[in-house]
Order: sequence, then C-alpha cells, then structure tokens
Amino acid sequence: MDEVSKIIRAITTNAAGWDTVTAEMLRMTLPVTLPIITRIINVSINDKIFPGDWKVAKIKPLPKSSSVKQLNDLRAISILPVMSKIIERVVCTQLTKFLENSTILPAIQSGFRAQHGTATALAEVTDNIIASADVGDGSILVLLDFSRAFDCISAELLLAKMSYYGISHAARDWFSSFLRNRTQFVVTEDGKGELKKSQQKIIPRGCPQGSILSPLLFILYTTHLIKNIKHCKIHLYADDTQVYYSFKHQKTLEAVQLINEDLGKIYEWTKKKRTSP
Repeated sequence: MDEVSKIIRAITTNAAGWDTVTAEMLRMTLPVTLPIITRIINVSINDKIFPGDWKVAKIKPLPKSSSVKQLNDLRAISILPVMSKIIERVVCTQLTKFLENSTILPAIQSGFRAQHGTATALAEVTDNIIASADVGDGSILVLLDFSRAFDCISAELLLAKMSYYGISHAARDWFSSFLRNRTQFVVTEDGKGELKKSQQKIIPRGCPQGSILSPLLFILYTTHLIKNIKHCKIHLYADDTQVYYSFKHQKTLEAVQLINEDLGKIYEWTKKKRTSP
C-alpha cells in the first residue's frame, strides 16, 4: 500500500477522465480508499485483466494558436482516468526494472530512463561530432521524428517482442488486455460554454495517448531499429532519432550515399513494423 500511496501523492495533474475522478479526490479519501485501490490493482495484475472502464480516453481539442481555422490548428489532448495512471505507474516500475536489469534497452536510448535525458542525448551526439571536427572531419546530421508514434504500434508485434525478450506469459496477457478494446470520445464546448460529447469509438491499434506506459512500450517496440544502421552513428530519445555520419571532405558524395542507404533501411524497417517517420 505504501507504493500506491506514494504514486497517488506524486500525481501532479488534477485532470479528470470520463469518470470525473481526480487525483485530489483520491488523496482526500486515502485513509478509507487506499486498501480498496491497492486490492483492485493487485486483482488486475493477478487476473491479467485491465479494467474496461479505465480504457476510455476523453479527448479534448486545444487550440495551438489564437486563430483556429482548420483541424490541424488543434492539439488533441488525451485524458485517461486517474486510476489508470496509478496502476500503469506500478506496472511501469516493474517493467523498467526488468528491462534495465536484463540490459534489453539500447545504451543509445536516452528517453524515459533513469539517469538519462535530453542532456545525455545532446552530450553524446555533440561529443562525437566535435571529436570528428577535431581531426578535420565534417559531419552530416539527420533528425527524424516519428509521426503519431504511439498510434502506429502493432499490439501483436509488441506482444511478440515481449515474448522474445523473456517477459512472462502472465505479464503479456495483462498487456494484451491493456492494449486491446480501448475507446475514446471527444469533448468540446459550444458557443454557450456547454459541453458536447461525441460517441465513443474503438481505437483500432496503437498504445494509448496520455498513458504512462506508452513511452516505455514504444522504446521496447523500437529496440531493433539500431540493427538496421550499417554506416552511421545513431542516438535515440523516445520517438526522436538522430542519425549522423562523419567524413573527410574529399568523400562528401560517398558520405551522402551511405547516409541515404541507412535512411532507406530505416524507412523499410518502419514499413515492416507499421510505423511512419
């Protein structure tokens, strides 16, 4: 119960999902509800079932600028039930320990990992480029950003990867329940300030937006990406990828050819894994 209590108290957002329950409400009732919440989480993990009510996402469109003229001017924010965030944090902690202890995550992946971050990613890439410049080499850096990264994940392939990496059958069953049969609906305000809700729609694929687990699952899903790189150096930060190559200036055309070859391999990999950069 101590772990669950710490997780609830550490939640910084007070956004409410479709059930209107907030983290502040749970904190106020912890003396009574903590044992109940802990039991629900334990039953979910032991029975390998993620509760259906926690799979419903409330989508709230927010304007990117003061002038909204088309759908692209809106940013869709996915709000999940706060109970979903609690159990996800419990499972995320356990999964992270397994992946780190088993050295499954690539050393060149800096996203969403302890003692890693944007600083480590920047230091790695910058140090390598400066070291090449010190010996008179030039460098070409290509920055890739996966479009709708979480939406492009195939649950079947992700679960197959979990099996490959030795994650237990029971754990895979829980993740299968977590990923499948998810729904979402959109909430907007009309000109009078009244809330309008759309009908719920099934989400056919991917990991849920606004989820605590989704970034880690995406990293696990893309672990084999680096094996497609033959010539360049690469560094990853979640769904951002830095591909770079250093060369003598006399070999610029050859360098461009080698970089394009690696980029082609990445493109083919994303097609095979159903992602799109």
